[in-house]
Amino acid sequence: RPDRKAAILVPPDWKVPRWELTDKQRRVLEAVKDAADESGVSHIGYRSMADNAGVSPGGIVAHIDALDRKGYLEIVAIGTSTAPSSFRAFPEGNGPKGYSRRHPLSS
Repeated sequence: RPDRKAAILVPPDWKVPRWELTDKQRRVLEAVKDAADESGVSHIGYRSMADNAGVSPGGIVAHIDALDRKGYLEIVAIGTSTAPSSFRAFPEGNGPKGYSRRHPLSS
């Protein structure tokens, strides 16, 4: 943290822990991967994503937010009522973490 001046020693063999995904989060990630184009970006609406993943449309935002925080999903662009949102999936969890940047849904 920037407000602390103490150094933290990290062992050289330490690895960043991988987040475990719930079954629903895994299905949402698969829905995004299945909708990807050749550039790896998925242009898919939230309702369509919920239908493809078999989760409720009301809960899809929470699953997307969790995947973003965990580094499995990047929100590239937020859609509108007529245009789908754009996402990039990172199946290994090595994408940008939502905690380290301003979240586009929290405007």
